Amino acid sequence: MGRAVSELVNIIASIKSILTTNRIKETSVRIFFGQKLHAILLLAILVSACAPSVGPSPTIPAVSPSAEADNMALIPAGKFTMGDSVDQAMAECQKYRPDCQQEWFATEAPAHIVDLPAFYMDVYEVTNVLYRACVTANSCKPPRLTGSATRSSYYDNAQYDNFPVVDVDWSNATAYCQWRGARLPSEAEWEKAARGTDERIFPWGNNQIDPAYANYGDSKINDTVAVGSYASGKSPYGIYDLAGNVWEWVNDWYDVYPGGNASASADFGQKLRVLRGGGWSDPGNTIRSAYRGQLDPTHSFGNIGFRCAHSVP
Repeated sequence: MGRAVSELVNIIASIKSILTTNRIKETSVRIFFGQKLHAILLLAILVSACAPSVGPSPTIPAVSPSAEADNMALIPAGKFTMGDSVDQAMAECQKYRPDCQQEWFATEAPAHIVDLPAFYMDVYEVTNVLYRACVTANSCKPPRLTGSATRSSYYDNAQYDNFPVVDVDWSNATAYCQWRGARLPSEAEWEKAARGTDERIFPWGNNQIDPAYANYGDSKINDTVAVGSYASGKSPYGIYDLAGNVWEWVNDWYDVYPGGNASASADFGQKLRVLRGGGWSDPGNTIRSAYRGQLDPTHSFGNIGFRCAHSVP
């Protein structure tokens, strides 16, 4: 390859010399090269520019092309605590409402250690403009409704391009991520991305939630906001909106945790898919990072969106 490039460069230099010294007219050169002089010149110059310099080749880190292109954060390999005890979940709930009931949190128990390989997670929820590209490519279906809670025009309105796509069911969320060369995160991946390794209650830590951290019920916005609007609410890995704005589909079926009570929910099994993170309409206790939501995967609503994950090569 290096020898061929060198010969091409020498040819170009000779041609330039001929033209510069006027020893032969350009028309004669065209005749000699068969009407394709300019194409040959361009090709040779481009190849010459791309020729490797003398010295060792640089080391290229093993980073996912999709992760680089799609603004993803790396979540390192390792263990973290997933889930919560009923007592702890109850105590947190009572900070926001007086009618908390233990059975609401039985499916979060027990807290248990999960060891995950490294993976990538979207820094932002999938937006309208990104999802429309998948629809245009005939790989996804449009949202069930194209408005939002307070906007009659939302999904296909450029004003809301950078807002999370909503009203997308689990299958179309999955289709989008696959079209992009990614996948939905597992439930464990989602929780680690939100909680890190220090068992924090919310992505930002253990400070009680208020409207400075997330878009949720007490924010009184009553609809979605642009992704990345709450810098103070980022997770330890720099990921936005893992609390509030929209619930997020994950890949898992809603099922009992290892060592948990299989009778804690009649919905356990391959019936419902898990939702995480809470949405713009939800109270503070439901946007805790350990809280588990669930829904029929064929359903979709205006407070449900998603983000994608990617395995490390």
